[in-house]
Amino acid sequence: MNPYVTVTEIRSLDEWKKLCAEAAENRRIADGHVTPEIEASAIYGAHFIRLYAIPGGCLTIYGEIVEPMYEEDRAQYNDPSMRYMRLTRCYSQAEAAGEYGNVHIATMTAFISKEQFKKFQADGWPSLHQPS
Repeated sequence: MNPYVTVTEIRSLDEWKKLCAEAAENRRIADGHVTPEIEASAIYGAHFIRLYAIPGGCLTIYGEIVEPMYEEDRAQYNDPSMRYMRLTRCYSQAEAAGEYGNVHIATMTAFISKEQFKKFQADGWPSLHQPS
């Protein structure tokens, strides 16, 4: 599991420049938590679990890293600033049909096999977090 990057605070930001600066700082911090093992695992076709803190608990997100379909999207992901970002399709109890988005590889809690992914899908994307 990857305990390094978690959401700890939600707050509104009134200024666009402050939002952009904070996003850049958060990415810099996340970049610092990428290990060679994580980077080597985060390839097209890989499957992962991401535990996402929400009020009152934790949402288990299941994802697959997908290859961008369009040339302009591939160019975006080949940009050095996107080195640790991946296009993904993620699923959960809140989004059983899945949705596409960008995920930083440092936030991928654990990599799982395709067979495990299919089992979790068949089980309805169960929560893996056990409240203490």
